[in-house]
Amino acid sequence: MLGRVIQVLVAADEALLRAGILDTSAVARGRVGALTGAGREVLRPVGTGLSNAEILARLDLGAGTVKARISRIRTKLDCANRVQAATLAHGAGPRTEAGEAP
Repeated sequence: MLGRVIQVLVAADEALLRAGILDTSAVARGRVGALTGAGREVLRPVGTGLSNAEILARLDLGAGTVKARISRIRTKLDCANRVQAATLAHGAGPRTEAGEAP
């Protein structure tokens, strides 16, 4: 269910970006750039709507590790919930180089 909510929000953001109404990518990249490489590694799949179970399977991490990283990500990005973190990750764009967006 949460994955579907994130997908709907991402689609809405994309529509606003195409219309030229929303351009938050630079702000999002700046905020995401404050994360460690491990944080960005977990934020990428969060931004696509994957569940913790899907993330731990994809990244070969333990459940506690994924949960702890997501908690730290939310704290560092000042996100009240996972959906806000996912929206921010999506807004930051697809770059994956160190110090850049997820």
